[in-house]
Amino acid sequence: MPRLAPLALILTLSAVPVALGLAEQVPPPPPPPVLPAAGQQPVPGGVRDPNQPQVRQVPVGTATISGAVFAADTGRPLARARVSVSGTANSVDAGRSAGPASPAGAGGRGGPVTVVNGVVMSGSVGVNRTVMTDTQGQFSFPKLPAGNYTVNVSRDQYLATTYGQKKPGRPGAIIPLTDGQQLTLKVPMLRGGVISGQVIGEDGEPLMNAYVRAMRYDTSSGFKRLYENRGATSDDRGMYRLFGLQPGEYLISVTPGNDASMSERAMIDAAAIESAVAAAKAQPTVPGQPPVISVQLAPPGDNPGPPAGFAPTFYPSATIAASATSLTIGAGEEKSGIDIPVQYVRASNIQGTILNPTPGVAVQVYIVADDPLMTGATSTPSARADPTGKFTLRNVQPGQYTIYAQTMQQPQFAMQVVNGTVVNVPQQQPQRLEDSQRLWGRVQVTVDGQSTPTVGIAMQPGKSLSGRVVFEAQVPPDLTKGRPIVTVSLAPSPQQVQFGPMPQAPIGPDGRFTIQGLGPGRYILRASGFSLTANAPIVQKSAVVNGEDTMDVPLDFTGDQDIAGATITMTDQLTELSGTLTDPGGKLGSEYTIIIAAADTRFWTPLSRRIQTTRPQPDGRYALRNLPPGDYMLAALTDLEPGSQYDPEFLKALATASVRVSLTTGEKRTQDLRVAK
Repeated sequence: MPRLAPLALILTLSAVPVALGLAEQVPPPPPPPVLPAAGQQPVPGGVRDPNQPQVRQVPVGTATISGAVFAADTGRPLARARVSVSGTANSVDAGRSAGPASPAGAGGRGGPVTVVNGVVMSGSVGVNRTVMTDTQGQFSFPKLPAGNYTVNVSRDQYLATTYGQKKPGRPGAIIPLTDGQQLTLKVPMLRGGVISGQVIGEDGEPLMNAYVRAMRYDTSSGFKRLYENRGATSDDRGMYRLFGLQPGEYLISVTPGNDASMSERAMIDAAAIESAVAAAKAQPTVPGQPPVISVQLAPPGDNPGPPAGFAPTFYPSATIAASATSLTIGAGEEKSGIDIPVQYVRASNIQGTILNPTPGVAVQVYIVADDPLMTGATSTPSARADPTGKFTLRNVQPGQYTIYAQTMQQPQFAMQVVNGTVVNVPQQQPQRLEDSQRLWGRVQVTVDGQSTPTVGIAMQPGKSLSGRVVFEAQVPPDLTKGRPIVTVSLAPSPQQVQFGPMPQAPIGPDGRFTIQGLGPGRYILRASGFSLTANAPIVQKSAVVNGEDTMDVPLDFTGDQDIAGATITMTDQLTELSGTLTDPGGKLGSEYTIIIAAADTRFWTPLSRRIQTTRPQPDGRYALRNLPPGDYMLAALTDLEPGSQYDPEFLKALATASVRVSLTTGEKRTQDLRVAK
C-alpha cells in the first residue's frame, strides 16, 4: 500500500487551553522479578527465601526529571506533595559479558542493566520511584535511564494530578526521556470542590448518621449511569461535608441510617402492644400477679431479619433521581447550605423461595432494575438461597425489577484447626456442575415501599447452543493434537449483569462445539485458547448466530429453545491503520487523542469493536489494530471525555470533522495526520 500524503485538517472538537487537574491514574508497571544479589544463588522455582533480604533491581541512567509543584489558583509552592515517576526504561543489548564497567551501562549509556552470573541482562524494565516535595515544592529524580514515563502527584486538599493532562479525569502526557536529558517540569494542582449542608428529619430536627452521597453520571462503560463519587455521614448537628470533588455536575442523595429504621420498628412494636392492651378483655388473675396478654410482634415462620431501610432522597427533596436538581462544582469551589429534608420512603425486603431446589447445588439470586439509570444510583442486592430454597433480597428501592436465579458451583469446605480453633476452610476446587444441574429462573417484581413482596422462582433447565469454528488462515491450527484447550464461551453483553462463570465448551477435532445449560440473556460468542505466534496470530473475525454477528449485535437468547448452526470465523488476516500525527506547528502530536469509528450508524453501540481510541507515542506515531473491514471516520481531538466515543450525538458531530478511510481484509494502511490551525 503506497504511503498516503499527509493531510491538513482541523479536528479539534473540544479545545482545552490549560493542562492540569486529575488524570486517570495509569497503573504502574509490575516490579521487576526478584533476582539474587552478588554471591547469592537463585532460589529454585523463583520463590524468595523468607530468611534472606529481598533484592530489588533499580535501573539507573544519566537523565533527570525535576520540577516544582504549586497551587494552580495562587501559585503557592506545595510542600510534602507525593510525586511518583513510573514507566518503562529503554532496553539494552542482552547477553554480553559484564566487564568492569558493565553494571553502570555499556558505552556510558546508563541503561537498565542487571547482572546475573556475570551476564548483563536486558529488556523492558519497569521504573517506579517516589519522592516528597521540599518546602519550596521542588522535587527531583536523578539518574533515570532513557525511557517513557508519566509523573503523578498527590497531596491532601488537592486533586491527584498527572503531568500534561487536559482536564481532571483525563490521562496525562507520556514523557520521552533520552540519555543525559535534564528535564524540568511545572505541575499545577487544583483544589477539590466542596458541597456541604444539613440533613433534616421529618420532624424538622437535624438528622444524624445519615449517609450522603455525591453522584455523577458516567459513560465510561458506554452507558449513562449514576455512580457515587464521594460519600459522608452527617454528624450530631445533621451537618455533612463532601470534599475532594472533581469539577463537574453532581446529584446529592441522602439515606437515613439504621437507627431511623430501628426507631420506626420500635414504634410499630409499641403501637402493636398498645393496641393489644386496649383491646384486651379482663383476664383471670393470679393472686399477687398482674394479668398477662400475648402480643405478636413479628410475622410467624422464618425470622425476616433486620427491617428494610429507606430509599434515598435526592436534593432538593426528590424521591427519584429523574426529579433531582443537579449541582455544578468548579475546581476549588465550595457550595454550602445544600440542605436536604429527608423523605421517608420505605425500601423493601423481598422474601423469595426457589420452588424446586436441587440438593447439593447452590443457587445465586440477583436483582436488576428495569431502568438502567438506577444502576449505581441505588443498591442492587444479591443473595444465596439456603438449602431449603429460601432467600431474602434486602433494602430494595421502589421500582420495577427482574429477579434472576442461576445454579452455581457449591463451595466445598474442610474442617481445619487454625491456632487451636476449628474452622471451615473453602477447598480450592468446588464441585463442578453437571450439564443437567445448570438451571435458571426469573421473575418480575414491583417494589412500592409499602409492602414486603414475596416471590417464587421455578428453576428450569438451560438450553444449548451449538456450531462450529472455521479458519481463514494460511496455517490453521491442528485441533486434533493435544488436549482440548481451545474453548468457546458466551460473554455477557455490556448491558447484562452476570454472576459466576459463563457456560463454555471445548472445540472438538472437527471444529464443532456445543454449549449446554444456557439461560436467557444477551451474549457475545467468543473463542479463545488459540496459540499466538509472532508470525501468524489468529484472532476472531466474526461469530454469526441466526444471521447476526454477535460481535456487533449481541445474541438476545430467550432460553426457550436450543440454537444450532452458529459459526465462529478465526482469521490471521489482521487490519492495521497507522501513521504519524503532527500539530499545527509541525511538532509531533503526542498530546492528542485519536478516534476511529465506523461510518455506519448501526455500529454506534456501547463498547463497539468498530470504535477505538488511542494516544500517539512520544514520537507521534499511532496504530489502530484488528478493526473489521469497512468504512470509518478518523479524527484527532484535544480532549475526549471517557465513554463519549460511544455517544451517537458525539459521533454525529465527529462526522463533519473527520477523514474517511476504508479498510479491507488484512490491509496494513498508513495514514499520516496533521492538525490544521
